[in-house]
Amino acid sequence: MPPMKPNTRQAMLQLIADIKQVLPFEAPEVQLCSGLCVGCPKKVMAFMEHEVSACEQALTNGQMPSLGEVQQLANTAQKVRKIMLKNQLM
Repeated sequence: MPPMKPNTRQAMLQLIADIKQVLPFEAPEVQLCSGLCVGCPKKVMAFMEHEVSACEQALTNGQMPSLGEVQQLANTAQKVRKIMLKNQLM
């Protein structure tokens, strides 16, 4: 039996769910712009929200993401998470 190809759609959906659970998307702007400011948390979160929305829209339109696209979103989310940690927002 040949090895099963990974289902990138499911991987992307799970990644998006994980990102939404971990990153502070619901944090008020006032909280994002207080105290430390390493990498502008407000702009970084806006960028991440745009990336997640674009991936969700592509999935809704029936597009199948590649493994590279899943990995790219994961890498971006990891970088955003580090910025949020440096700013003590997580």
